[in-house]
Amino acid sequence: MSATPHEELHVDLDLLVDRWLPLPPPGADVETWAFDAAAELGEIDGQPDAVARLNEQLLLWARDPGRADHDLAAVLVPEAQVGVYAWLTAAQLSEAPATVVQLEQIARSVAHVGEAEVSQVPLPAGPAVRTRGIRAADRDDGLGELVEQVRWWVLPPLLAAGPDPQSVEITMCWSAAAAHEADDLAELADDIAATLVVRPVE
Repeated sequence: MSATPHEELHVDLDLLVDRWLPLPPPGADVETWAFDAAAELGEIDGQPDAVARLNEQLLLWARDPGRADHDLAAVLVPEAQVGVYAWLTAAQLSEAPATVVQLEQIARSVAHVGEAEVSQVPLPAGPAVRTRGIRAADRDDGLGELVEQVRWWVLPPLLAAGPDPQSVEITMCWSAAAAHEADDLAELADDIAATLVVRPVE
């Protein structure tokens, strides 16, 4: 599955695995989307008893007012009974630092529960900073009190150049329920970030 967070600049991100559900754009009929998506997954998985709960979860995510700041938002639903397992967003950030060193300073200023891993790791799309750590969840995000996350800040040359540099922020998080797969999910987040491509408008 692939998505284009910003059509004008052809910023592409491949979500790599099935069962990611890109959320509908703000203003869409989220009630119908959530109902149809939950019913379809319940039928595919042969788990009709899970449809009502999954519908509620999808509505929670789709109604999140914070999505207005994201170019891409998607939830991972491995099975209907499991429900929303992970959450991924991508956004372009204006007035971004011009160097990866400055970007790392911003990354280190983000509050975490305990100490987070912070490192400069270049991606094919450009210089980048990666963090992995635990943070306190928003009470309305549906993932519980604490979530683990991997976050990437990337400086693609086409966005970072010029008087108003921009970066791309990619965040994937999951709850304690997925802790036994934390390393696999972190690897998936890294693999997805590595697919970021920024192309000029033709």
